[in-house]
Amino acid sequence: MSAIRWIRRPVAVVLAAVLAGCHSYEPLQTAPKVEEQARVRLNDVGAAMMAPILGPGVTGVRGRIVASDSASVRVAVVAVTDRDGLENAWLGENVTLPRQHIAGYDQRELSPFKSTLVALGILAGMVALAGAVSGGSDGILQAFGLPRGR
Repeated sequence: MSAIRWIRRPVAVVLAAVLAGCHSYEPLQTAPKVEEQARVRLNDVGAAMMAPILGPGVTGVRGRIVASDSASVRVAVVAVTDRDGLENAWLGENVTLPRQHIAGYDQRELSPFKSTLVALGILAGMVALAGAVSGGSDGILQAFGLPRGR
């Protein structure tokens, strides 16, 4: 089996995983609508007041907006973010956040630049691995189109 054929499926799987994972959060100018996915940022008072429910030091809540009115926003929480930026997964539990505790909203967006860089790095590594498996160091050189050693 050729090295290219051997590498095709793993490359597709890795690239799909990379593209699913290279995201960033961009601030929203308006509150998200019901059924939209968003991250809700808490102000300092909100982080303190919601600590018994969300945990200590939680500054953000990510999930689907379930309901929204003038007093509160209810979120089906899939993750919370702490002050250090670490995320902890949740199972979609509904949490009601009073509006006076909300500092803002963010929307998750694909980062094309980061995704491309990571994908190219992984692809180069897999090509090198395939070359090494099929022909040792000369195979690696060939995989990158470089002249063989003497």
